[in-house]
Amino acid sequence: MAAGSTYTPIATATATGGATEIITFSSISGSYTDLILIGNTGPMPEITAFRFRFNSDANSNYSYLQASTLGSNAATTQDANQVSGLVSGSLMNTTDRSMFIMNILNYSNSSTYKTTINTGSRADSTNLAALSMCVSTWHSTSPITTVSISGGFGGGVYIPNGSTFTLYGIAAA
Repeated sequence: MAAGSTYTPIATATATGGATEIITFSSISGSYTDLILIGNTGPMPEITAFRFRFNSDANSNYSYLQASTLGSNAATTQDANQVSGLVSGSLMNTTDRSMFIMNILNYSNSSTYKTTINTGSRADSTNLAALSMCVSTWHSTSPITTVSISGGFGGGVYIPNGSTFTLYGIAAA
């Protein structure tokens, strides 16, 4: 994906590997049609999955459905009334590397709930690959002005040092 005139880089953040680290992109302009968040992460010190929040909303306003594969095994996961959304392809352990692309659709609309579609992959030292896709809904009609990502919003879960996250604005087609 080349960042041309359609994709406008808003910001990039690099994690320092703190146990309570939260990567936050704030003061997001409403001048785009959609947002894309791309993450490229290193090995985690424990098994965890990345989570996201919009506008610092820590209420039970998130739901998701995820389909995933690990080797030849397939599974689905769904949940509602969560305090954060799920980032696909990010359930990791100490040897996994992960990358994901999250599409945040119609983020500045003030009359609809916000939907994300994200795809991700990870691979570990045994070369066992996992692929997944997740659709999440934030049950709020507020325009998104802040996107936060964390290994766990309760603290104690690391984002690996050197992991990078880049937020792009998508111009109207």
